[in-house]
Amino acid sequence: MKNIAFVINEFNSLYDFRKEFIQELIKRGHKIHLIGPKSGNYEYFSKLNCELHFVDLERKGKSIFSDLKYRKQLKVIIKDIQPDFLFSYSMKPNLHSGKICRRLKIAHVATVTGLGMAFRINPLVTIALKILLRNSLKKTKVVFCQNSSDAEFLRKNHIADNQIKIVNGSGVNLDEHGFSEYPISNSVNILYAGRIVKNKGINELLEAFNLISEKHTNVYLRLIGNIDNNEYKTILQNAIKSNNHIQYLGFSTEVDKFIKDSSLVVVPSYTEGMSNVLQEALASGRPILASNIPGCKELCIDNVTGFLFEPQNSDSLRCAFERFFSLNNDQKIAMGKSGRKHVEDHFDRKKITNAYIDLINIA
Repeated sequence: MKNIAFVINEFNSLYDFRKEFIQELIKRGHKIHLIGPKSGNYEYFSKLNCELHFVDLERKGKSIFSDLKYRKQLKVIIKDIQPDFLFSYSMKPNLHSGKICRRLKIAHVATVTGLGMAFRINPLVTIALKILLRNSLKKTKVVFCQNSSDAEFLRKNHIADNQIKIVNGSGVNLDEHGFSEYPISNSVNILYAGRIVKNKGINELLEAFNLISEKHTNVYLRLIGNIDNNEYKTILQNAIKSNNHIQYLGFSTEVDKFIKDSSLVVVPSYTEGMSNVLQEALASGRPILASNIPGCKELCIDNVTGFLFEPQNSDSLRCAFERFFSLNNDQKIAMGKSGRKHVEDHFDRKKITNAYIDLINIA
């Protein structure tokens, strides 16, 4: 039996994307410790007899003092647990866990879930993050990257050069996200599921949809997800007032239900690790439209599982919509089936989980 710890930034993501890994570890008799902020459905893991340790973490906070407080709490907990393995996910947990594990001589496994906007703020921030990552991850046992672009970036900048392995994102649970017959209807329901923020391509999505809805009167855009700031509350309210084919349905934990009610799923992000929404859409047999970026283009095989468009380009997105509208129902159904086959072959969560399990078994 091994003592295994996870450092996370939220329990909801752990539940959505990694519960199968934890279930498998428990089944094999390992003791599991989960370290993260007290939020989301942490009680699910408590019922699995995981040991929960709560810390104060501001996921997007830039305060040095709050980060130092977080690291201090983390160090005390990790020193007390003395795990055989520690798995960390996302930027702040990776940065702090790597440094602590190095000093305590604990086997550390980091997962980069997307470098994303952290490296697009300004050049000085980028330089600082490179130095921090290089220092934090230099003794990390394995660094899992969810796409080849992130892996290439780390290698190019001499960050964990020899420890990098690539996995296909978090994978999708193909039992939970079963194939669903394509809805044949006079209406075309387009779904966006994600945070309502600039870097998710909301501005371009709304602009492109306004153009296509003038020509195609049977199309509807549904948006679900958290609104991060008041600016986008106003943007969305104005969009809905000016176009009654746009609906905002709030935040939902039942994304799968909305996917199955949709004709098409769109992800217009500027950056992604490996889009979970696209994986779930393909598993359900829905065609997708996606930005031509790492983390999306591995899922959206152009003219096979969906259509690609250039990020931050509303006209390119409009053209992708038109390509979809030119398909007949048989072609849309065939595209949905190709998507399901693609995730079965490459993004089955069982295969992703096995990559992590094998690491522990080898050790």
